[in-house]
Amino acid sequence: MKHEPPEEKKLFVSQAMISYLADENLPKEQYRVLLKLLGKIDFDDYLTVSQTEMAKQLNMKQQNISKAIRALCERKIIIEGSRASLNKTYRFNPCIVRENINRRV
Repeated sequence: MKHEPPEEKKLFVSQAMISYLADENLPKEQYRVLLKLLGKIDFDDYLTVSQTEMAKQLNMKQQNISKAIRALCERKIIIEGSRASLNKTYRFNPCIVRENINRRV
């Protein structure tokens, strides 16, 4: 199911961190979840994740989304935060990704 891209938001991901993520040799499902999460960062770098919704969007089982998120947390690529309603919140490790606010690229 294709969607129109939302309003563009810029993120800063260093070349060193792209190389680091490539070297992590993540399984395909973890890469897909990682890319989906990158598209969901809000202004405070927090992610509110509905695993059920993400599973529908990526055409994956919810259990596989959960496993991928848990693995990304174990690798310290994302950091688990508190709950927002029924959904957990996460934050990208600031050494890997940060918002590109008022920064020339």
